[in-house]
Amino acid sequence: PAAAEAHLAELDRDVPSPAVSARTYARVGQAMEKSGETRRALGFFQTAYKAHQTAGMESTEGPAILLGLGRAMTHTGKAAEAEPLLREIVERHPRSPQAPEALYALAWTASDAGRPAEAQRYFTRLTSEHSRHPLATDAHYRLGEASFAGEAWKEAADHYRHAATGSGRGSEAAGYRLGWTLRRLKEHAAAAAAFQAAADRFPKGTLAVECRIRAGEDYLQVEQEKPSLTQFQAALITLGEPTTAEGRELQVQAKVGAAWASLLSGDFDGARALTDGLALPSNGWQGGRAQLARAESFYLKEGPKAALPEYRKAATLFGKHVDIAGEALFRAGECHDKLKNPVGARAAWQRTVDVYPTSEWAIRSREKLNAIPAVETTQAVEAPPAPVKVTPEAKRAAKPVAKPEAEPAKPEVKPANR
Repeated sequence: PAAAEAHLAELDRDVPSPAVSARTYARVGQAMEKSGETRRALGFFQTAYKAHQTAGMESTEGPAILLGLGRAMTHTGKAAEAEPLLREIVERHPRSPQAPEALYALAWTASDAGRPAEAQRYFTRLTSEHSRHPLATDAHYRLGEASFAGEAWKEAADHYRHAATGSGRGSEAAGYRLGWTLRRLKEHAAAAAAFQAAADRFPKGTLAVECRIRAGEDYLQVEQEKPSLTQFQAALITLGEPTTAEGRELQVQAKVGAAWASLLSGDFDGARALTDGLALPSNGWQGGRAQLARAESFYLKEGPKAALPEYRKAATLFGKHVDIAGEALFRAGECHDKLKNPVGARAAWQRTVDVYPTSEWAIRSREKLNAIPAVETTQAVEAPPAPVKVTPEAKRAAKPVAKPEAEPAKPEVKPANR
């Protein structure tokens, strides 16, 4: 900026033409803007604009001066005065290099002024007329956020997909949000691919670890246990020994997910080892899923007699989590049934119906109760458990691995040039 001002002093002595003055003052304004001296930049852009108006058709700096002046006004609290200048660019110079930035600035000005529909129109115009510009990536992300908030999942997915493959600001966040949007559409295979792609493209990004975990969860939903386990293991390697509460929470999620993937792969001991120290009420819903995985590992390796106390423990410790406790009671009933104990089975299923009447497990318990005849209240003799093989039944409890009411994080993607 100092060198530019010295050049200006020299220029003034030579009495340049208005066109030269417009171009030179605009360059100094740009230098001031880059150095963070916004108010001084505003003064130089205003002088450049006056010279540009005097020069008329001789000046080719119009769009650049208008954009610089508009930005400087916006940054100094004069957004209303900036709007006509920015609109002049997009209306009179729609093919100029400054048009994408003007559309972007107008969109944010409208958004800040509480005019979201107008902001979306500017963002949409930016994506359609300047689809290859880096700001189009950010515009797609903003449009995706608006569609997601309005639960227009398919529109949101389309915008996030464009942003996730773009080269501009917001690509990582868009890939993450695309995965969540595809979850809303129940497209779990596509969601897993989106989460994994985001983590692969931005392996050191702030969302990489969570993307790995979410990819693992969605792979489990479509019973692809091998890629699922790969994603959970990658997340655990990246996490190492976390020192923050957020990191520790993600570690619990990754370990619980890896336990379920190990179960589906037939590694019952590995699944049990992963749940050690996790099946605690302090770990909330994930703690409950850890206890269910632990119980399932006993069921699949040692049979229903060994699994029964583990399911009872899950029902007792995690009673406030309807889906956890409801499933635990239902599975306890199944264990009793396998052990030829209809009294115990009926009692477990009836308790599921009584305590969790609106849950999925109550529905399934009613079906079980309706299918078995009334029995005497005397306790049946337990029969030796039959060996359990890894069959499709072994995949019975793998869903859901993701917390049902889980919501995606909302990454902070700061607007460009603001």
